[in-house]
Amino acid sequence: MDKTNNQVFSQIPKIEDNEPLYEKMEYKLLPDPSKMLPKVFFAKSNIDTFKPSDEILNIRDKGSFKKGTTFDIKDCHKFIDFYKKSINIHSDWKKFGFEFTDTKDYENISKFFKEVSEQGYSINFNPISEKYINSMVENGSIYLFQIYNKDFSEYSKGTKNLHTLYFNMLFDKRNLADVVYKLNGQCEMFYREASIKDSEKIVHPANQPIDNKNPENAKKQSEFSYDIIKDRRYTKRSFSLHIPITMNFKASGNGSINYDVQNLLRESNKHYVIGIDRGERNLKYISVIDEKGNIVEQKSDIRLTIIPFSTAEKKKGITHEKTGKQSAQLKNLKKDISVRLFTKFASLSKNMMRLLLWKTSTPAL
Repeated sequence: MDKTNNQVFSQIPKIEDNEPLYEKMEYKLLPDPSKMLPKVFFAKSNIDTFKPSDEILNIRDKGSFKKGTTFDIKDCHKFIDFYKKSINIHSDWKKFGFEFTDTKDYENISKFFKEVSEQGYSINFNPISEKYINSMVENGSIYLFQIYNKDFSEYSKGTKNLHTLYFNMLFDKRNLADVVYKLNGQCEMFYREASIKDSEKIVHPANQPIDNKNPENAKKQSEFSYDIIKDRRYTKRSFSLHIPITMNFKASGNGSINYDVQNLLRESNKHYVIGIDRGERNLKYISVIDEKGNIVEQKSDIRLTIIPFSTAEKKKGITHEKTGKQSAQLKNLKKDISVRLFTKFASLSKNMMRLLLWKTSTPAL
């Protein structure tokens, strides 16, 4: 919608009984509180609204509310109290219903900003008459787009795409009750022209048998009740919507493990090197050595048993298992360099750094 119609939802007509409805998403976000709060509360245009005292302005100029050489815990608490009071004055932000820790319990202002970030996010859905929405579309007041991908098709089969699962979870009631997947701002829309002309379409008609690509499949042909168009997505123009999200929204940490590792290396008196290799008999081989090259620890895991290939799979170079499910899992292992390892650095006693490894659960081969 354009600016001349940005108030079309401010006065919504009353909904009649059993009337078809749309649900309008009310998305509220207070982004990056450490930057947004001072930007709003100390703006020249807002001085009369939030009324920062001379003492607060002095604390801000000195920087004594944040970590550093001038840090003062009392100034920090006064600054936090000013922020709390100003949030309750702000017409939009006070609607979040913040529940803050007692000011005296904050050790630094970053913990306050973290609470603001975690609670300054909400998604609600409000019903709106379908008739009203359609009338707004018809007179050009708003534009209505359908967010769609192949997993939303009535003909979709199999497991949904991972990104579809993420998208659905953004609006799932369980997620909204305790946010794990957060919808960020800065969405982008891209336009793409059709690259395949109508005269160049390759179409297999509906209700006509088509040969299966896999010669090993017991079912030699399949039949579908709809036309199958090769590279269908390129046969028509389309808009693509890119939606940034944050997973594990409330997880603690600085977002980068490199910083922790570098600090640990600087502070440690002893350094250890960890090597991970994929051998012929072991999918994972680990060796830990000290600075002098002495082996501290060795470990190997996930052994394979050789299984004969079928004739067709020998030609393709694909490893075969006893069942299709196990075969698919083994192919995934090969694609992911034999095994997926989730790694995390952790400091142990005596400032020793080790790499903790977890492997995904796979069937015995």
